Amino acid sequence: DITVSQIGIRTIEIRSQQKLPFAQYWTIFDSIDMLIMLCEGHFVPVSDVMIYDDGIARAFPEIITNRAKLYRSADYLMGSSHRFISFIQILDRQILEKWDDLYGKLGILHNMILYCLADTGFPQEGACAFMIESNKALCELISAERPDLITKTKLSNHKSLKERLRLIIDTLGTDIFQREISTNEDNFINILKNSRNRISHIKAEQGTKVLTPEESILYLIKLFYLYRRSILELLGVNYDMYRQSLLQAVASWDKWESILDHFLNNL
Repeated sequence: DITVSQIGIRTIEIRSQQKLPFAQYWTIFDSIDMLIMLCEGHFVPVSDVMIYDDGIARAFPEIITNRAKLYRSADYLMGSSHRFISFIQILDRQILEKWDDLYGKLGILHNMILYCLADTGFPQEGACAFMIESNKALCELISAERPDLITKTKLSNHKSLKERLRLIIDTLGTDIFQREISTNEDNFINILKNSRNRISHIKAEQGTKVLTPEESILYLIKLFYLYRRSILELLGVNYDMYRQSLLQAVASWDKWESILDHFLNNL
């Protein structure tokens, strides 16, 4: 039995009639935390971990100290502006089971994406390059889970990164990349592809036009919005429930330091 409540402080309670190893409880907690993060756009730091057994409470502070860095969201992810939907609106057993299934099918991809968005000191250009590359695998997952969105024929006819970026953007990302599409979608996708080449080719083979460090942060965020939009779609969350929140979040980042305006002027 799982209960999640939030009145000032968020509390997640996991109860079992049988005694289970602590690691099993913690795995369940991590899964719930990741699902909430897809709704809110960042992780909330854990303050306390307690086990209650026969009325005796035991704290596990070392679990918090040693928790993987992927759970430490970068500061530019913090705040309510990234929230798409309240987890309370969607959290139930069916969603948790579906998320557990999707997480297994993603393999290490989901954790790698979270590391790209974590406070690890990893260069943003590299993090954005990996986020761009991840869309090839994301297209495969969407096709496997929702062939009504991306058919197997479409997937097999769109094998290159450039083709799959266009495929997923045109399928699920038009609200996120509205201004880029209306300005010059071809050049935009070419720049994303060239920027991915930073982690797959030497500098001479990367292409002449790539994202700047500031643009890399912007598109790391917007591509993460696309990723979250895709996973929520696969979870069966109605897009109408959070579309306005997504549009507001995109509009806020599109105004950030006039970076998008400068980018589009040179597109």
